[in-house]
Amino acid sequence: MYGGLKPLIDARSGNTEDRCREYLQYASALLFKDPWRVLSYVDPATVTEYRLHSGDSDYIVVAKIKDELDRESVRAYLWELKAPQCPMFVKETISRLCPSKYLYKAINQLLHFYSESEVSGTFRSAFGIVRQEDVRLGGIIIGCNRNKVPSSLSRTDAKILYSQVTYAWDCLFENKIRLLNWEKILDWIGPKETHKDEQYP
Repeated sequence: MYGGLKPLIDARSGNTEDRCREYLQYASALLFKDPWRVLSYVDPATVTEYRLHSGDSDYIVVAKIKDELDRESVRAYLWELKAPQCPMFVKETISRLCPSKYLYKAINQLLHFYSESEVSGTFRSAFGIVRQEDVRLGGIIIGCNRNKVPSSLSRTDAKILYSQVTYAWDCLFENKIRLLNWEKILDWIGPKETHKDEQYP
């Protein structure tokens, strides 16, 4: 698994999003925000690219759980994907980063899909979800360590600015939309290694 995903992340050209997505089935416990509640996961092959009016979902993690009231129910987390080749943040000013156009697009797509699927009885019945509150925001997977900040930044500046912009992200979304890059998936499914650009948090 690890050996297959790493070259897709390391590729400098093209768009390897679709092939990377195949490896997410091995990271369900990372992408499901409350994995300690899981009784069993729904087969990932049945929940990819579900179509609604607002577009196709990129990835949905669905599981049968014991919920907060100790009831058995089904819960889903929605994820938007962009290729490892897509930058996460770009330079806005000398002291500030902002989301890349790819990340802006991912935010917009995820929020529109969530707003529709949450109230869609058809969507919920497709997965056996009874309660509207069990359709939840998961997050966005985009880019990799080498392109999460502009390569022109010094190591010190990159670390400071990345810390600032991700803190702002968490404040804005109150940790409801997680932001991961593809190396996080790589680390989850395979042996740990020190990545070349790991100096960025």
